[in-house]
Amino acid sequence: MALEGTLTDMPLADMLEVFHTHHRSGRLLLSRQEERGLIFFGEGRMIDALLVTDIEGNNVIHAEDAILRLLEWREADFSFEHDPSVNERPRRVTHDIDWFLAAARKTNPPPLNLSTRLQPAKPTASSAGPFNLSAEEWRLVGALWPQRTLGMVCVELDLSPQKVLSLADAMLRRGLLTVAEDVEAPRAPAPRPAADQARPMMAVAPLKHIARTQPQMPQEPMVQSHLLKAIIRRVRTL
Repeated sequence: MALEGTLTDMPLADMLEVFHTHHRSGRLLLSRQEERGLIFFGEGRMIDALLVTDIEGNNVIHAEDAILRLLEWREADFSFEHDPSVNERPRRVTHDIDWFLAAARKTNPPPLNLSTRLQPAKPTASSAGPFNLSAEEWRLVGALWPQRTLGMVCVELDLSPQKVLSLADAMLRRGLLTVAEDVEAPRAPAPRPAADQARPMMAVAPLKHIARTQPQMPQEPMVQSHLLKAIIRRVRTL
């Protein structure tokens, strides 16, 4: 039974990570108007791919170039067919998923605004090696912690929004930054009572009042949406 949906429900980059994590084998078909894309997965790794850009099939793009073009798609229908025999297909894709995701971030980064939260990108085998940052870029990286929005970074560094957005976009395209996961903003610590008042207050305060004043633990980050979790459960059954 096929897994079907649209890229609006689940972007291709997310699907690649899900299939890689769960070691799926099969064919992923994507269709958009007259264009058709096909990616072959073997134990979670991309083995081969092709993209037909015209209805007659005269213009065909293969392997890495096809995957990079497909990662640019934002609207399309998809269907994944589980098929272990794909593992016998000759391997024509040599790069791993991290390479493709990093390339997609550079060529087609998400739009930024002052409410966006960024974080340093995870190092990959393809990104290993020395890199140079300007003084302003180092300041930007330092100001991103802890979970600050780009608007907060403007205030922290006393820079204009245009300057911060320009720096962040350039570093996003170079694969140095990535959009942070949707996590709860850090809570401000509760004010501590004065030393001469703390002990009497604790001595007479009711237990239920003490329980209410205990600092709350931050909630677990919502790494995946309900829809993404449902699709992952569906992939596990294939």
